[in-house]
Amino acid sequence: TTTTLREPEVVTVVTTASPTSASGPSTSSSISSSSSSDTTATSSSGDTTAATSTTTTTTTTTTTTTTTTTTTVDSTTERSSTEPRSERPNDQCVDVDGWADSTDFTCAEYVEEGWCTPSGGSGEHWNPMWGDISDYWHAGFSALEACCACGGGKIKEIADLWMILSGPCTIVDGCIQSPNYPSNYSNNQRCTILVNDALARPIEVVSFATEYGYDKLFINGRPFSGRRKPLKVLPHYSISWESDEDTTDKGWKLCPGQHFRGPGMFSPPDGPCSLDAEGCVLSPNYPENYGANQDCAIQVFNPENRSITVEKFSTEMLYDVMWVNGRMYAGKASPHGLVPREAIQWSSDEDTQDTGWKLCPGPVGQQVENIGGIDEEEGKEDEDEYGYHGAWGGTMAPRSTTEAMEAEGSDSKLGLEDEQTSGNFIFKVALAAVALCLGGVLCLRFRRQSTGREGYGTQYGRSYVMDNL
Repeated sequence: TTTTLREPEVVTVVTTASPTSASGPSTSSSISSSSSSDTTATSSSGDTTAATSTTTTTTTTTTTTTTTTTTTVDSTTERSSTEPRSERPNDQCVDVDGWADSTDFTCAEYVEEGWCTPSGGSGEHWNPMWGDISDYWHAGFSALEACCACGGGKIKEIADLWMILSGPCTIVDGCIQSPNYPSNYSNNQRCTILVNDALARPIEVVSFATEYGYDKLFINGRPFSGRRKPLKVLPHYSISWESDEDTTDKGWKLCPGQHFRGPGMFSPPDGPCSLDAEGCVLSPNYPENYGANQDCAIQVFNPENRSITVEKFSTEMLYDVMWVNGRMYAGKASPHGLVPREAIQWSSDEDTQDTGWKLCPGPVGQQVENIGGIDEEEGKEDEDEYGYHGAWGGTMAPRSTTEAMEAEGSDSKLGLEDEQTSGNFIFKVALAAVALCLGGVLCLRFRRQSTGREGYGTQYGRSYVMDNL
């Protein structure tokens, strides 16, 4: 005990207490309860913590103040500085399969060029003159949703069959609908619907009416619009919708259907097509001409990888078409030898019919899924003719390749412009010369008639020529 005399007289008593424990005094118990679990574990292990109790008594007042001081470690601060932050490891994020933006740039190129950030913003090399990253939306996603390096990536867990990722589309009674259905959708709308692949079923089309070739529903990367409906298509991962700035329609309503599991390779057709006793599918009214504005869908059950044997195929080229494995067949180009992987679709337009087609189950094939036909790339020049216009979206200038593309096409473009300019100049000169000659002849004839032959003798001089002109 140490006693110190001051004015006013103050007596300070310093006492060293015994080690704290769970059964210690109330002050010690309160200290233990306020400290972290790390301090509690230290106390239970037998280590000692020195507690210093200081009692101060002032003779001039009647107030007694007791202060207890302990030496501890702020375990909360220590734990936050040592524990790692809970972030999603990169190996848990997967880019959306096969995605590229509206100008065909992939997620890898976004990373390489530094166009985006992991937080979902524009990167340091993104030029504001290109607009916003979301302007390059394609097939339901921009880079911000499709690429892990841009803050997006494939969503692995979807609770139900459908999930609205973005946009004004709706889910009603288990079916997906265009915005404002059954009233008309609006201009310049976009939405993306995710699909649970484990629960996915072929699509039943309740209603489908969109602007032909411009307001498009994308399923499995392929566009549907106008009369081309996604009949019996089995969707994978996402469905996206976009409308342009002009002309709206009622829209669409799609519901989950049922899988076909045989017997036979082809299901009974949905529509006016038919299935014969041999398991072959036939166009409406075969072998007579099919009708106008007809649609059919045939589901396929093909665990043995059997190919298609075409016994007859004759349709109006580019207008009355069959879709197999995402390729279009029309005219005399048939899917003979093709191994079908998804539903077969058929549609005819309002003009010019033909004898149609007959498809039968063939031998086990070589798992060849694309034979002949007209695929997405080959059909682009005539795509407006059969509702396949603009399958890959926007037409914006391609960022870092803008200058390269301009340089590549500059020679031919300048040459064409020079040729056109030269031709126009020659034509204009010739036209002016002819007009001048005709005007001169008419002027001279009129002058002769007005002055008479006797006053129209041979004259010379600049003034005479100017008068005649």
